[in-house]
Amino acid sequence: MSNYDPHQRVFAGTGDFDVILVRIERRSSCEHTNCRAQFEAFVIHNLELERRIRTKLETDAALEATIEVTAEAAKNEATLSGLVASETVRHSAIELAKSAHSGLTINDRIAVKRAA
Repeated sequence: MSNYDPHQRVFAGTGDFDVILVRIERRSSCEHTNCRAQFEAFVIHNLELERRIRTKLETDAALEATIEVTAEAAKNEATLSGLVASETVRHSAIELAKSAHSGLTINDRIAVKRAA
């Protein structure tokens, strides 16, 4: 018997976003016959939540290209990161993101530029 874990998680960063891949091995004794389908649905859900947040952020021209979004739909949370011109713009980004989904928790990693 090998030490192979059929549900091993592999993390891969692409620069624009990180993807979690799950390697699944089909075994006759595996109780998780639909593991792959569940994982694919979960990833799509994360991407859909990110899309909804980005759509909200795109309504404000000051935020359109400056905020990065990552979401974890299972936890109903998202992380916003980037650099904005003012505290007002930062607050706007957080409020717009919260409006994308009911009860969404926002992890704020947005930095505000210092005045020159």
